[in-house]
Amino acid sequence: MSTAFRLLEVTTLRATLALQFLDPVLRTAVSDGLTATAWPVGDPNAAMVARHSPVSSTLGFANLPGLLAYETGRSAAPPSLPGPLGQFVVRTVDDRRRFLPTVQVIPVPQAAVVTAMLFSAPTRPAHPGFAAIRGEVWTSAGRPAGWAVVTLSQGTTPIQALADGQGRFACYPPYPDALPPLAGSLPAGGSIDNLTWPVVVTVQCQPSVLLRPSGTGTADPPELASILAQGDATIEDAGLLVPSVSRVLRFGQPLAVASSGSTRLIVEPA
Repeated sequence: MSTAFRLLEVTTLRATLALQFLDPVLRTAVSDGLTATAWPVGDPNAAMVARHSPVSSTLGFANLPGLLAYETGRSAAPPSLPGPLGQFVVRTVDDRRRFLPTVQVIPVPQAAVVTAMLFSAPTRPAHPGFAAIRGEVWTSAGRPAGWAVVTLSQGTTPIQALADGQGRFACYPPYPDALPPLAGSLPAGGSIDNLTWPVVVTVQCQPSVLLRPSGTGTADPPELASILAQGDATIEDAGLLVPSVSRVLRFGQPLAVASSGSTRLIVEPA
């Protein structure tokens, strides 16, 4: 009997777009409760929903418009795809309201898993053992600064929070990262409850640069890259417009960030 190997068939299956989302609070990948939808730029009627991997935290797309021949190996290279440069709009929504929705424009196909950071929604419950920093960002014209970026820095560690469409934001830095070194002794008063440290707050707000891809609705955020590209706003504080403000975070107590004399953080957009 011959033992020679004879190749009968070759099957090629290529992935075109897989996503992994990271929780900035727990620092873990998350997929439960997330729904991701993708469509070619300019063709929202061709939208498709990602499938959840049964063995990992990734969400993957199959049979995206214009890519079937490439996925199945009938074409060695990606064809000319719909939309400019084969770009797809990807919208991600958390059905459990822990995270804000995101809209991204991603070139497809992608050879590796695309990793994206999620942003905590103001409706997300606080986690035990984490600091809670919340606030509302409003413009000096009296309107919510929807989708502003709020950066909170303690020492050299910056944390970005994203305001929702109504200007509300929340973030939950872990206390071990926020606590200053104790140097072998408790602070004055003899209790850890007396620990305090400054938090420097800056805001990016520039509505003129925000982009909204076709197919997104009024409840959807602008495209994420345009949100993060906003210019620095000035913050109203004690009657002055300043580039940043410093607030005091106390151990075990939530910090509500606001302008002096106000319950809101008032900014002048860039």
